[in-house]
Amino acid sequence: MPIITRDGAPPHLFAVPELDFSADLFAEPLKDHWFRLAAITRGNDADARGIRDVTERQSFLVEPAAFETIEEKLGASTSPISGMGHPQESIINLHAADQHYVYEPFHQFNVEFTDALGEPIGFFPESEGERDVMLNPDLALYFRLVERPYGSSNWWDPARSVEVIRQEVVGNLEFVDVRVDYLLKYLRARQRSLVVGHYRHFHQLAPTQAVRDAVEKGQVLLRGVDGAKAFVTTYENKSGIRDDLLIRRLHLWFQVLPPQLEIATMFDEEAGLDLSTFTLPTRHGDVA
Repeated sequence: MPIITRDGAPPHLFAVPELDFSADLFAEPLKDHWFRLAAITRGNDADARGIRDVTERQSFLVEPAAFETIEEKLGASTSPISGMGHPQESIINLHAADQHYVYEPFHQFNVEFTDALGEPIGFFPESEGERDVMLNPDLALYFRLVERPYGSSNWWDPARSVEVIRQEVVGNLEFVDVRVDYLLKYLRARQRSLVVGHYRHFHQLAPTQAVRDAVEKGQVLLRGVDGAKAFVTTYENKSGIRDDLLIRRLHLWFQVLPPQLEIATMFDEEAGLDLSTFTLPTRHGDVA
């Protein structure tokens, strides 16, 4: 099922192909073999069409019941998850007699303006102005994955000889993907929802008058399944430096619910490799 359906989406959002977020909005995140946990664009150069295309994507876990609480705080910015992946220390009740020191590790953060606790999965904390995509090590540790080759950030399940997590750079986009079947098994074990914050923007340089006429300025809110929602904002640059820049931004929030936990079958082993595929013919029959 797509994150957002076209029902109720105004046609002007898709009138200009260069400013069309259809691939982001109408994706079916669990349809393919791979699920994107995090992504970040390196660089901000325009392509041959005069389009700057920038993507940022982060993901974190929350209690399934907490999503309804935090959903109303997830808006057209990433500020509610600004503390994700950043270890913090503070003094509680600074001016009171019962003040005390609190340290919050990287694997725990408060979703801003709520009491909900989140756990980063795919994220990119800042370090001296640079942002590197990071993966919560619990995911690889749970499945006892091994990194092949060492230092590649690509993780394999040695028992099944399959790649489970891959971190790659394609063009100027760096991303971390995980196999869908492993992700769902992990969410089932944790009994947590995975929340994804997906941000993307298009900057069109020197748009034609036809493009200006085809788009409508302002913000559109689209709602989807399981609390998913998207803010699409369109406006022109009015900085006074140049007025020939058309900007469209997308802030998309959605969750992946954990599969139901069945205690009786929780530790049943899945079938491994099909040894028959490795059977070698001999004169006297097949030998595995």
